Amino acid sequence: TGTGSPAPLGNEHPEAHHQPGEERLMMKSIAKCCATVALALTLASPAMGASPTSRADKTAKNMLKMENALKQGVAQLDSIIASLNSLSTAQGSDLVSHYTEFSKQVEEMNSTAKKVKSKAEKAQAQREDYLKAWKKDQGKIQNEQLKQASESRRAELEPFIKQITEGLSSASQNFTPLLQNLNDLNLFLGNDLSTHGFASAQDLISECNKSTEIVKQDVEKANEGLRNLAASITPGGTAK
Repeated sequence: TGTGSPAPLGNEHPEAHHQPGEERLMMKSIAKCCATVALALTLASPAMGASPTSRADKTAKNMLKMENALKQGVAQLDSIIASLNSLSTAQGSDLVSHYTEFSKQVEEMNSTAKKVKSKAEKAQAQREDYLKAWKKDQGKIQNEQLKQASESRRAELEPFIKQITEGLSSASQNFTPLLQNLNDLNLFLGNDLSTHGFASAQDLISECNKSTEIVKQDVEKANEGLRNLAASITPGGTAK
């Protein structure tokens, strides 16, 4: 008679049941996690699904963009040297206006040099990524004849890449002191815009003219490699 009725089944451990508020919090956490995963997959899918053809096309187009950036840099350098040389024959107010233009161009070249360097580094990284992806795909080919053909084709690109690398490396080595000399002339002539100033700077002005031609040759070597590489990897024909 002292024994009570047994507890209803399932009530032995009431703490095992989540309260309604806890259940809602858990569902929200799960939903948030799923949304995060879905977003990550969405963002990653273009890269994951990039085909060899699309990689080649993008790389080729970026090589031509790099060539165009180098051409613009050379044109800007030609303009600076023309302005510098024109100072020797200018007089009076014309001399001041010519120097002002020269000084402005030198400042712009400093900015352009940084941009071109950044683009060159990105272009190099993309070339390397493209070749690595190609090599990875090549490793999946089971047919030995096709695998060898792929390796031979990839090896054909090496001279172009070497030409690009050597051209840009030499251009950088020759351009760095040239830009410094132009900056020095800008400061020196800005403080002594006179016959005496030009006489003192003449040797450096001549050196800048010579250095510019060397840099232009280096850049053209790199540009030739960029054009050849783009033409070789563009799917279906020449890149545009």
